[in-house]
Amino acid sequence: MKKTIGPIALLFAVVLSISACSGTPITQNTATPENTTNQADSQAKVNVNSDDPDSQATNGSGENTIEMTRAMEIEYTSAFSVIYITDDIFLVTDAENQQFLLVPRGEHAPEGYDDAILIYTPVERVLFSSSTQYGMIAPFDIWDKLGGIMANATYRSPFDGLNERIDDGRVINVGSGDSTNYELVQMLDPEITFVFTGTSSGNINLIAKLDELGLLYAVDNEYMEERHKGRMEWIKFIAPFFGIADEAVEYFNEMIDRLETAEEMMANIQRPKVAWGRITNGMGSVAGADSYVAAMIESMGGEYIFNYLEGTGNISISLEDFYSACLEADIWLYMSNLNIMPSYEELLEAAPVLADLPVVANRNVWQQGLDYFSLTGEIDKQAIELAAIFHPDLFPDYGEDYRHFNKLAE
Repeated sequence: MKKTIGPIALLFAVVLSISACSGTPITQNTATPENTTNQADSQAKVNVNSDDPDSQATNGSGENTIEMTRAMEIEYTSAFSVIYITDDIFLVTDAENQQFLLVPRGEHAPEGYDDAILIYTPVERVLFSSSTQYGMIAPFDIWDKLGGIMANATYRSPFDGLNERIDDGRVINVGSGDSTNYELVQMLDPEITFVFTGTSSGNINLIAKLDELGLLYAVDNEYMEERHKGRMEWIKFIAPFFGIADEAVEYFNEMIDRLETAEEMMANIQRPKVAWGRITNGMGSVAGADSYVAAMIESMGGEYIFNYLEGTGNISISLEDFYSACLEADIWLYMSNLNIMPSYEELLEAAPVLADLPVVANRNVWQQGLDYFSLTGEIDKQAIELAAIFHPDLFPDYGEDYRHFNKLAE
């Protein structure tokens, strides 16, 4: 096994037709990680016998390489896969079909995976490009494995352990987007950078620059998931790099159990009508009917009033259409992408007509907490908090101590 020193865009196909495990990672129509300098002339393909969890991996010629023990159960997304080669050696495929052979430090890499990117685990110097990525591993308190983050200069995370390391220089903030300081990135020399694909210049430039510097990266596209459970499941992608795969699976299963318990409570109930959106430059911006937002609202006992607007992302509509739909809203979740939350006064300054909405007059407008989008390790709790907002009678012990949502200030 040779150690690959730069990222490789691989053509591996992992066929996983075991229960609740999807087989082919999606390919995004965006910047695809490639590095032709280190790409092998021929690339092996790994095959798994879907009828036998103890089947063998083979290379392209059918020659047996090493025993495959099992595939990690991935139920809510098809964008990545994880194969247990042994109990602590993994073959991980990312969102752009790169494959990584993850081997514990001190162990020998198995034969037959020369084209996979070899990473020794646990990784000890990681660069994260998004707070949603390290938010997933926050419950495991492994901040000592971080080398850097990408954020604006004044960023403060919701995690004390991370903030302490930023303050004393153990974790370097290298900037973000077009303001990224690549001299700091090069100085950090991360073992792996977790990136996400997208159309912004910052994303595209980051991947291109990492290629240029010969630095490895893995593509985590949890933000593209159309269901909140799919977003949650990306913890299984990141965790093996840190040597905590089994802990992450257990943690994920506990999150799913909590969600399913809440979902069972939502059967045969009267559902409040819920709006999710904000006002931007005189226009309404709302989540599409096929988004994770709509799925989360519906699963937690709400009726999403914009469920007639097809789409997975934010959709712009006229202020008139927004107003008309919100006339029926019992609850409005005002979701801002800013670090400064609005008040009723600021909301009505931007759109005075909204004062006539019953949901505004009744002061039943909520907003997400400032750290909402960083707390990806608590998506189950975010969803359950919505259920408590929608149905306070079903959650009498929840109290007023909301962490993820707050009443809009006067």
